[in-house]
Amino acid sequence: MGVSKVDRDLIRATLTASREQEPDRFARSPLPYPKEFDDQIDTFTEVAERAFAGDVDGARGLISTIDGQSLMEWFDVIAQNVADVRYTLISGNPPRRRSGAGEHPTPSPARVAAIAARDGYLCGYCGIRVIEPEILKKVQMKVGRDVFPSKSNKKGSSNRDYHGIWVTTAVTLDHVVPYSESGDDSDSNLITSCWSCNFGKYDYTCEELELSLPSIGGSSVGSWSGLRDVVK
Repeated sequence: MGVSKVDRDLIRATLTASREQEPDRFARSPLPYPKEFDDQIDTFTEVAERAFAGDVDGARGLISTIDGQSLMEWFDVIAQNVADVRYTLISGNPPRRRSGAGEHPTPSPARVAAIAARDGYLCGYCGIRVIEPEILKKVQMKVGRDVFPSKSNKKGSSNRDYHGIWVTTAVTLDHVVPYSESGDDSDSNLITSCWSCNFGKYDYTCEELELSLPSIGGSSVGSWSGLRDVVK
């Protein structure tokens, strides 16, 4: 996605503020997420609990209290576009050219699930709670696509058609050493990642963005299970 000058100014200001105000979080994530997002995930957890306990009407009403638009705007306008801006902010150099190494293999849902479980269903960079896409789809089937929409196969459908919870929590896998930089596709080079950190890191190395190397499997102890204990 191209980034306009106005967008770059906003992204740079957001990165600079994060670097000054929360240096520890800035060192771990391409751009730390706003902590109020945790409250929205808490609410979505209750949505799933109600839906799978039989209170679908209550779940549908509750999901309407989630500010999905703000979640989407933060991802779409800022978070997914930070890589080049962060690199320039840190290095003083213009964004480097893409290496063009080609597409990496798409992991199977089973592999995504296994690595997400290994990592405690937390993004290995920012630490936000994440949920497998297959689980999100099951919640959608319960509460209805009208209140919990997602991208469709129709022409013109885009990421902006997703509910903000989807782009905030959906699990992806990121290559710690980028595939484009000769990183392999082994489990030891894959980390659970939210969309924002995956897109936000893009194909830069952790060193280039001054990010701490994530600890593979380092978040495996905890009570969060990615709603697997709720969604059957």
